[in-house]
Amino acid sequence: KLRSLENQLYTCLQQEP
Repeated sequence: KLRSLENQLYTCLQQEP
């Protein structure tokens, strides 16, 4: 599974204030 890509996207969104 491509969990890395999804994780990166989630992190980017969560990093937003």
